[in-house]
Amino acid sequence: MANESRVFRLPAGMSTQVVANAVSSFLSSAKGMEVQSAETTEG
Repeated sequence: MANESRVFRLPAGMSTQVVANAVSSFLSSAKGMEVQSAETTEG
């Protein structure tokens, strides 16, 4: 498996918390996965 990273810019006014909540919700409901999150100093 190759290491890969991507950078996405958020639209003005959108917080990382909104994105994290949306991803968590998708993984939990649509994929049936258990989701955990933790805030870091980098966001």
